[in-house]
Amino acid sequence: AFLEFGFMERFITEPASLHFHHAFPGGLLAHSLECAEAVAWFPGLETDLRDLAVVAALFHDAGKTLVFRNQRRTRIGHLVSHDALTLRALHAPLSWLEQAWPDASHALMHIWTCRSEKRWGYRTLNPVAQLVQMADRWSAESDKYRAAFADAGPWQNCAQFANGESFWRPLPPEDNGTLAMKERVNG
Repeated sequence: AFLEFGFMERFITEPASLHFHHAFPGGLLAHSLECAEAVAWFPGLETDLRDLAVVAALFHDAGKTLVFRNQRRTRIGHLVSHDALTLRALHAPLSWLEQAWPDASHALMHIWTCRSEKRWGYRTLNPVAQLVQMADRWSAESDKYRAAFADAGPWQNCAQFANGESFWRPLPPEDNGTLAMKERVNG
């Protein structure tokens, strides 16, 4: 088997983060599926690149299976980035893939570890890397947005996420009488 049972169990039960986004049991799987779905629907990708993008998006946070255990940060999670740990968590399947299709294995490792050249010094060399990073950011921000508005009334267009981060949403158009009455009630 490529992946040990412990990896698979943690991949479907751990959060994607402890306080930031998808911070609930199973959040890592929810976030990963959301990212994979986002890149799968992206227009203009050739079949091989689309397949690579979906796999990259689905497992981009695989290292978090080593960072979190029982909804808490592990010792190694305090010391090593989850991006670097993704390569460790997926070592066996990447080794197999490197024998079968070296470029795909190298592409996945690049996608999972490259970041902003300005910040870390590694430039993304393939647009799929940027697409996966974009899907990651979109999924995280969307989850915080949903959580912020979870208990808000349909007339509220401002809300805060648990950490105090503020969000705004446009309200649907209303007739002036309904809007004026809500303004009087809400002060």
